[in-house]
Amino acid sequence: MFRSIAALVLTTSFLAGCVSTDYAGNSYAPTEQVDVYFSPDEVDREYTVMGKARSAADESVQFKTIEADMVKTAMANGADGLIFQDIRIETVGQTSTTTGRSDYTPYYYRGGRRHNRYAEGPGGSGTWYADSSTTEIRDKVVIAELIKYK
Repeated sequence: MFRSIAALVLTTSFLAGCVSTDYAGNSYAPTEQVDVYFSPDEVDREYTVMGKARSAADESVQFKTIEADMVKTAMANGADGLIFQDIRIETVGQTSTTTGRSDYTPYYYRGGRRHNRYAEGPGGSGTWYADSSTTEIRDKVVIAELIKYK
């Protein structure tokens, strides 16, 4: 039992830290440092836009984790800077769960003796109880431009 719980916790922790980053644009020789900006107005040098990066992770993942993955992608593609443009939560799916139970019993007692309902023919009475819940699956999405200084 303990191993199952430990495995579940480790799997959940691993998946929570999982960031997926896609990049579309030009690539150059890798760089060792990338300047991070949150507005084009912060950039005090002339630059050209190399391309765009989009990262997605579970909504519980910290922004710093996503930022680190984007910086790694920017360095690998030769960017000098990264300008964050948008940070949002997107609904990417949903999951539904339904559970139920009945208060119907397959036997009854009469005259101090137990009788099987099925032996006496089909039918029976009882109430069915059901409970359903739907949960949205949401991702934190970050979009940034990769830039190259002139």
